[in-house]
Amino acid sequence: MIRIQKFNKESLLVSFLYNKGNIKTKMTKISERESCQNKNRWIISNNKKTIKKLLTMFEDFEVDIAEQVEEEYGLYCRNIFIIKEKMEEKIKLAGFSFLTFRSYLMHVEKFLKFYRQDPHLLGEKEIKKYILKLQEEDNSAAYVNQAISAIKFLYKKVLKEKSKTVNIPRPKSSKKLPDILNLKEVKMIINVLDNLKHKAILSITYSGGLRVSEVVRLESRDIDSERMLIHVRKGKGNKDRYTLLSDRCLQILRRYYRKYQPTYWLFPGRPRTNHLNKRSVQRIFKKACRKAKINKEVSIHSLRHSFATHLMDKGTDLKHIQKLMGHKSLKTTERYTHVTNRSIENITSPIDQLE
Repeated sequence: MIRIQKFNKESLLVSFLYNKGNIKTKMTKISERESCQNKNRWIISNNKKTIKKLLTMFEDFEVDIAEQVEEEYGLYCRNIFIIKEKMEEKIKLAGFSFLTFRSYLMHVEKFLKFYRQDPHLLGEKEIKKYILKLQEEDNSAAYVNQAISAIKFLYKKVLKEKSKTVNIPRPKSSKKLPDILNLKEVKMIINVLDNLKHKAILSITYSGGLRVSEVVRLESRDIDSERMLIHVRKGKGNKDRYTLLSDRCLQILRRYYRKYQPTYWLFPGRPRTNHLNKRSVQRIFKKACRKAKINKEVSIHSLRHSFATHLMDKGTDLKHIQKLMGHKSLKTTERYTHVTNRSIENITSPIDQLE
């Protein structure tokens, strides 16, 4: 048995309940260490590299990790470092986007933290129990489905135990229609802003029907003023696409360029070497809605929904809208037919037929 616990802020105390001849030899491979008077106790540097090396060297030993150390390094199972490294490698090889990469790792870490044991020891029953817990916590169907995808990826690609996740059911997504802003409301939201950078951000979001994750990652070179297009790089599904750049938006962007002179990122954050974060854009939108006195339950994503709906209102072909939006399936684009005015504006209510 090996016990790992905090000694002080910079050091960990490693205790062996019994001593084997090769323990001392192995411990000499760890730099920044010192032995205590008790030969079965060692003080080592408190860092991830040292912890990883220690667990790898003594993989045949039973290890008891103090809760404080466990939380600091996310040591939810013995082979956590190996699992994370393999997950990262497999996700990168699969060519997934950065957002998928980050969300898969987050979901797997939460799953491992819930059980705090080697995932090889878990089966279909335990996986279903965890998914049921997520549903009982009132998480959205999209969130739960993403967790299922991450866990399936873990067992299929990393642990090579695909059979454990074959019968895991997925919750059905709700058929909720997207919240739509009319043209007057969009104009009010953009015009009410005095900050030129904020005005440019919301303008380009609506002009191209962009996702907030795409807006913050726009580069200065992505604005094609000659062809009046916006180049979206590595959007959802890790795919590039082109979408619309309106003349009105271009004029705002030119004023923004002259004032802020962005270099690499179109909308830099702090420091300027980083792009703006999504939460900042969401706050900008919420502030604009309050100032414009828009009382609808809308979010920054509503500008994207409104872009697609307004194109449909004007009679734009559904396949063209699909390409501009970056939808993988036409069925995703078809949901806007339920909120467009074009299909219902010429229908007369039966009440008008009453005499």
